[in-house]
Order: sequence, then structure tokens, then C-alpha cells
Amino acid sequence: VLPARPSPSLSLHPPALEDLLLGSNASLTCTLSGLKSGEGASFTWTPTGGKTAVQGSPKRDSCGCYSVSSVLPGCADPWNSGQTFSCSATHPESKSSLTATIKKDTGGPGPPRVGGWALHTEAPSRARPSLSSPAHPSQRETEARGPGPGGALRPAQTPDPLSAP
Repeated sequence: VLPARPSPSLSLHPPALEDLLLGSNASLTCTLSGLKSGEGASFTWTPTGGKTAVQGSPKRDSCGCYSVSSVLPGCADPWNSGQTFSCSATHPESKSSLTATIKKDTGGPGPPRVGGWALHTEAPSRARPSLSSPAHPSQRETEARGPGPGGALRPAQTPDPLSAP
């Protein structure tokens, strides 16, 4: 017995935080998934900001279903200003058009800030804070671990909380 295939669904993903912070080509991605066939998908973006969306090739996933994505490039400025974006998708397998809407979370300006410096962390299991200064793009990260011998930065000697007794 084959597992039941999911019905088509639509998801809308925000620009990567890294793309927004580095000022590179931030884009929104709309993905139609759970398709028996990858052919026949059509996407409509609102607003487009004068940009042309790029539709990718269908991709097959582990359940044998297909997904198709549409990418709207150049969204950093309208995204950061709080503009709402909508992506609608149609496909022969879907009884009606599917629509997803997204807007920047205005709960905060991005990563936590300490004195004008953005606070970043690495993998959660061994989180080590580091600071990056928007004023010095050539110094993207300065580790906040304190000077070692001779004033050089040294690795933090922080115990791993997961290995504690």
C-alpha cells in the first residue's frame, strides 16, 4: 500500500536574514508542493516592484511528490519597509488558486543589538556569541571572547552545558 499523497499546498518564505544584512539580492520564495506532476504550475506575485519572478524546475521529493518554486528577487527595500507580499499559484491538480501572504515581523529590527552591534550565535549546542559591526563591513565578525596572551583573541574556555554532570 502506497502512502497517501498530500494535497497541493503553498508556502511563502521570507528573504534570508544574511541577504538582508549584507545588502545582497534578497528574494522571496513561493513553493507549491504535494504535486503528482510538476508540470502546469503558474505563479502570480503581488506586488512585483517591477521585478520579474523566476520559476524553477520541478523537483521530486522523498514521497515521490513534486514541488515547484517561484523566486521574486530584489525585495530588500519593500520587505524592510513592512510591505505585504502575496503569491498565488494555480496547478491542474488544485481545484482553486492557492494564495500565501507574508510580511516582515515588526517585533524587532532583526538580531538582538548591543550598543549598536548585532549579536549573532553559532550552532545552538555550542553557542558562542560574536559581534558584527555594520559600520565596518570588512570586519564582518569580531569574536567577543576577550584578549589572550599578547592581546590576541583566543577561543573561549566555556564548558559545554550538554556534557555537564
